[in-house]
Amino acid sequence: MKEKFKGANKICIECNLNLPIENFTIEKNRKSPRKQCKKCKAKLQKARRKSNPLVKENDKKTVTAYREKNRDKINHYDFKRKYGITIEDKFNILNKQNNCCAICSIKLEGKEIPYMDHCHETGAIREVLCRQCNVGLGLFKDNIETLKLAIKYIIKHKEMILILKN
Repeated sequence: MKEKFKGANKICIECNLNLPIENFTIEKNRKSPRKQCKKCKAKLQKARRKSNPLVKENDKKTVTAYREKNRDKINHYDFKRKYGITIEDKFNILNKQNNCCAICSIKLEGKEIPYMDHCHETGAIREVLCRQCNVGLGLFKDNIETLKLAIKYIIKHKEMILILKN
């Protein structure tokens, strides 16, 4: 937000409410805030898209083109928003792990994509895993008791195979 507007109020031309300036979009190429507050602007855009399918299609094309052109920038932003760390931080963690999965120790290079593991309850990041280990933990919902039962299950069936072989 531009400093000269900080702390000011403005009346929205749609809802006629006197709102803090933070409720209005100030674009880089504009000298003043928009005439509609963010909520009213969103309602207007939604109505515009609903009444004219071509507008919706053009908006999709514009967004798609922007995302393709700025893929790295968006990936960095999304990663930072989701995990609270930068992609560089993720690779620093991976380097400390010798570029290996923290569970199975497979090398995470080439086609093996490193995944940032995190606690689904707290959102706290843990370590970097391979896809299989990350998905496995996710499917078991990080439930330690269920994982212990899964280990017992595997051991039981390995023992059965050994008995059948003898």
